[in-house]
Amino acid sequence: MIVIVNLLLFIVLPLSVRRLLKIEIAPEIARGADDAFKNTVTLTMALIAFSLVQVEGLHRNVADLVSREGAILLKFDRTLQDHPGPVAASVERPLRAYVSSVIQAEWPAMAGGDRSLATTTKLAALSASIGQLDQDSGESAALLGELKGQFIQLKDIREARLATSHMNLSPYFWWGILAAMMSLMVLGWFQTPVEKAIPYVSGIAIGLSTLLSILIVSSGIFEGESRVRPDALQRTLALMDAPQAMPARPSSTPSGR
Repeated sequence: MIVIVNLLLFIVLPLSVRRLLKIEIAPEIARGADDAFKNTVTLTMALIAFSLVQVEGLHRNVADLVSREGAILLKFDRTLQDHPGPVAASVERPLRAYVSSVIQAEWPAMAGGDRSLATTTKLAALSASIGQLDQDSGESAALLGELKGQFIQLKDIREARLATSHMNLSPYFWWGILAAMMSLMVLGWFQTPVEKAIPYVSGIAIGLSTLLSILIVSSGIFEGESRVRPDALQRTLALMDAPQAMPARPSSTPSGR
C-alpha cells in the first residue's frame, strides 16, 4: 500500500500535471533539483536506518526484561520447592496462576498499553498467600524474608514491563521521515527529462517505501509480526510444572576390594 501511494505521489501525479499543463523545467533548475534529490535520498535512507536501529534496541531491551522476569519467577518457585510441604504448596498455586495470567491475559492487554485487572488480582492473591505465612509459627524467618524480597522484585519488574508498553519510536523521527519524503516528492517533480524520471524516481520511491514499511511493521513492541512474545515466561511456567529430579541415594552395596 505504501509503495502504491508513493508511486502515485512521486511519479503519476507530477508527470500528469507537467504533461497536462505543458510545464517545461529550465535546465539549471533541473540540475539543482537533481543534486538536491540525491542528497535528500541519502539523508532519508540514513534517517530510516537509524530509526530501525532504535526500534531494534527497544525490542531487545524489552526481551531482556522479560527474561529477567522469568528468572525471578523461577527462583521464587525453586525457593518454595526447597521447602516442601502444605505451607509452600499454598503459595505455589497462586504463583502458577499469576504466571498463567500474565501470559494469557496481560500480554494481549499490553498491545494496547493497558494492564490486566485479572493479573493484578492474581498478584494480590499471591501476596496474600505469602502474608498468610506470617501467621504460621512453623515457618522460618529466613524463608519468609526471602519470599518477601523476591515478591518485591516480582512487583517491580512487572511495573517495568508494563511501562515498556508505552514505549515507541520518538515522534520526531516520524516527522523527520515525513518531511524528507515530502521533500523528495517535490524535488522529483523537477526531474528532466520525463523519460529519466520514470525509472529513476520510481526505483528510489520503491526502495524507500520498502524500508518505511519494515519500520512501520516493526515499530510496535507488543503488536505486529515482530512483537516481543512471552516465550521466556512460557518456558518458566513449563519448568515450574516439570517434576524436579530427586537426588540419587548412595548405594548400600559395599564396593569390592
